[in-house]
Amino acid sequence: MPPRAQPSSQPRRQRRRPPLSCIECRRRKVKCDRKDPCCHCVLWKIPCLYSPKTPSARANGRRSVTPLTTNSSRDGTVQQPGAELPSPKANENHTGEETMPTSPNPIPNTKQDPAELERRLCALEQMARSFAPAWALERLDEASSHSAPACNGDAFSFRKSSLYGKTHWSDGSHIFRNISAFLNAESDCAAENEITRRLKLDMRATVLKYKTLAKSLKSSQPGRYFPSPDISLPTKAVADRMAQLYVSRFESVFRIVHVPSFWDEYGQYWSNPLGTPDAIRIKVQLVVAIGSSLYPEAHSTHGLRSAAAQAVHDAQRWVSGPWEKNRISISGLQIQCLLILARQVLNVGGDLVWVTMGTVVRTAMHMGLHRDPRHFEKMTVLHGEIRRRLWATILEMNVQAALDAGSLPAIAFDDFDTVPPSNCNDEELHDEIYELEQRPDNTVTDASLQRHILGVLRPRVEIVRCMNSARKEVDYEEVMRLNSVIIDACRRCINFTRRAVSDGGEVFRRNIGDLLLRRFLVPLHRPWVDRARKNALFFSSRKQSLDVAMALLSPPEDEGFFHLCMLGGGIFKHRLIHVTLTLLLELLVEIDEHDGSQPPEEPCSYRKMLMSGVEETRRQWEQRVQLCETSMKLHMKICMILGQAEGAETGIALQQSMAQHGKASLESSYSLLENSSGLQPLDTGPTDNSGDFLHPGDNLEFFDFDDIWRFDEFMAHGAIGHSFW
Repeated sequence: MPPRAQPSSQPRRQRRRPPLSCIECRRRKVKCDRKDPCCHCVLWKIPCLYSPKTPSARANGRRSVTPLTTNSSRDGTVQQPGAELPSPKANENHTGEETMPTSPNPIPNTKQDPAELERRLCALEQMARSFAPAWALERLDEASSHSAPACNGDAFSFRKSSLYGKTHWSDGSHIFRNISAFLNAESDCAAENEITRRLKLDMRATVLKYKTLAKSLKSSQPGRYFPSPDISLPTKAVADRMAQLYVSRFESVFRIVHVPSFWDEYGQYWSNPLGTPDAIRIKVQLVVAIGSSLYPEAHSTHGLRSAAAQAVHDAQRWVSGPWEKNRISISGLQIQCLLILARQVLNVGGDLVWVTMGTVVRTAMHMGLHRDPRHFEKMTVLHGEIRRRLWATILEMNVQAALDAGSLPAIAFDDFDTVPPSNCNDEELHDEIYELEQRPDNTVTDASLQRHILGVLRPRVEIVRCMNSARKEVDYEEVMRLNSVIIDACRRCINFTRRAVSDGGEVFRRNIGDLLLRRFLVPLHRPWVDRARKNALFFSSRKQSLDVAMALLSPPEDEGFFHLCMLGGGIFKHRLIHVTLTLLLELLVEIDEHDGSQPPEEPCSYRKMLMSGVEETRRQWEQRVQLCETSMKLHMKICMILGQAEGAETGIALQQSMAQHGKASLESSYSLLENSSGLQPLDTGPTDNSGDFLHPGDNLEFFDFDDIWRFDEFMAHGAIGHSFW
């Protein structure tokens, strides 16, 4: 009988595969999505910690590695045992050549991952705060109360090869990060997981159908092809009404043309449309196209839609053509400003006007508009006032575009000395006048509203610069000072909208003037709103942000202004985005603060007010989809958060409630876009790209919500070409 083999004295060699899941998921033995924080830690509302990476084994044998642990002593301090460090005396005896320090357990020279180090540092900070006494945390908050708070995430966001600062809407999109992780988490009930899994698959199929429909609509937009040079305006009676709407509404804040001179050019165009110079023709076409956004019948007439779209693209082609002497002129600069306004009003690339504004500013400075006309002795009073008004318009468009783009303005106050335009009516300006009578500031004229808005330019530029600058910071006292200046200007805005002869545009002028001023307060208070939950010193920002959002959401009723906000891009689209993010954040905070509390006998009036505001944003986004807005993701997020609020009140499974609301939102948006586009329903059967679609029953693997919760395609550049009515 052969002798039995003796057991080896060597210890059994264990596999040293580094753990990839977080500590809590490994303890609970659930699948971790390996994010920071992971979906389950977000669901359980606990810190998400990962073990440090284990160094690979060396040829000289394995060494024991002490895992990262924390021991709290009775006095509240944090102790972290680590690996043995080499003694400093090991380096005392050395030769001319540098030698490595000797140690019984040498530390391998491994390259540290910056992301791993940052994650470990954040984990240590969380543990330190959890063990620190309350009085230490209060002193820490008080010490940092007068400095700019750290923004959510990075100071700048980089999306689709574009860099955005803090005034861009993406700085407020952090409110959706935890929701995505929450939806990805699995509950303890297998039946609920199966239902949620199927809802997610249905949502993905609808998203892909929506994208296919949007691409088919965008393929026919005029911007994809060279527009026809032969652009036919509507009948003269209709064009007269559209031009009058532009003059009485938009020219109150954007003083681009001298009204009597424009009517002369307008009559010259209609007397001989084919023989009119290109500059006059394009100027008239842009004015009519902008005014058509307020024309009641324009959204239902395909011919007017096509003509307005072609006018915008024809003007863009003229501006982008080879530079000639006729481009460097007042008419050429007026066309550039009209084009900037038309792109935002008609939602044709209105989100990218900040790039174009650099060319407009440099063209104006090349023509000397940044120097006051008093420096030019031979310049007439009429020409000087036109230049002052046009320069004030360029400054206003510049700061508005910088706010929406999250970038810096293209010019500083030290770069120009042009004074504000005179307080006078257009009829008082003509070629034969040599001295202009100055009216008091409280006298309402054609230039009063522009002068009032220009007077608040400096604080708005300060907001954009301090929020988007890479180095400059702002303290809370400065925030409240800027807030007071702009709020006071909004109150006085109504005093400059009344005219001696009523033209029905008083409410419109008041609303657009208030929008150009008040919208700067939303990104100003946003960094401080999150801190208000932990520090009552900043509660004023939370209240001011909510008040501003509600005022922007429900301005005084005016049919033309409401329709403009529903179809417009740039200023008008960003208004709704910022308001939506502000109200959603406040609703989520309210839900979190009352989570787990006993439901009151009557519904909470504050939550009802917030949900009513969020419902209004959802309704307005539906209006935009009906006007062929191709972005449906924010509407989906609104519905899902409303589902979370309703689920918190009813006690049903939140994941199912939110997924059901998201699915209903996607199906509703798809139907609205399909009906408004007039295209045939898409065939959901096998196609060339049918592999991209997932149908219920095909593959029931756990679907990740991140691919439909991302913001990469949230800001589709405008609506679908000519269907922006």
